[in-house]
Formats: sequence, C-alpha cells, structure tokens
Amino acid sequence: MISRSVMIISVVLAGFGVMAATSAAPADSNSLAGKRVAIMTADGFQDAEVLVPLAYLANRGAVTTVIGIQQGLVKAYNNEMTAVVQKPISAVDVKDLTC
Repeated sequence: MISRSVMIISVVLAGFGVMAATSAAPADSNSLAGKRVAIMTADGFQDAEVLVPLAYLANRGAVTTVIGIQQGLVKAYNNEMTAVVQKPISAVDVKDLTC
C-alpha cells in the first residue's frame, strides 16, 4: 500500500531517453511544482509509456527521477531509444518522494 503522502508514478516497462525533467509550473490547480516523483522503467520498455508522463509532470513543475532495477541505460523494445535509469529501486527512499 502506498502512503497518501507519497506519489509514485510507476510506469512498468516504460522509458524514454530523458533524464530528470523540471520546468516552471503553470499557476493553476494542476500545478505539481515542487513535487518529487519517481518513474520506474526496465529493458524492453515501450517508448511512449514514459514520454507522456514525463512531459505531463515536467510541464506542471514536478521533479522526476527515473528508477529501475539497476542504474544505467535501458533500451526500448520497439526502436533504438534508450532511457537513463538514475537510481536503482534499492536506493530510493519513500521520504524522497512527495504528494
């Protein structure tokens, strides 16, 4: 069970060759400014499954960290795109993520 104080966007087998993204959040009720979110991925991801969540989160000001089984590059199954896993799951502390 995930605590209400933690937001984890878990996209299993997802990724895109993008590292942590941040941007100025719009001043509206959809703002995620200052929120810290993890996106999980692995080898064999489908490229669009993380592109859309990363763009959505970044456009609303969230700080994202791509996590996976181990740190390093993972490859999409449907093309040559790669994603950078910034942190292994074992190194992620729930306290580092916010809701």
